[in-house]
Amino acid sequence: MVAANLGVNPSLTITALAERAVALWPNAGDVEARPPIGAGYVEMDPILPRAPVVPRTAPAALRLIRTEER
Repeated sequence: MVAANLGVNPSLTITALAERAVALWPNAGDVEARPPIGAGYVEMDPILPRAPVVPRTAPAALRLIRTEER
C-alpha cells in the first residue's frame, strides 16, 4: 500500500488505511459485495455499521462520505 519510505512515523498512514479497509467490511449476515481476491480495483461506497459503538450524535461519530457526495 505504501509505495515509498514516508520518512516519518507511519502510524497515521497505517490507521487511515485500516479505517478505510474496515469501512468496506460487510456487516455480519450481509452479502459479501467486495470483489474476489486478485480481481481488479472496484470503487465501493463505505458500509455503515448497523449498531455503531459510538452514537451518531457524538462528536467522534463515524462520518462516511458516499461517492455521490464527493
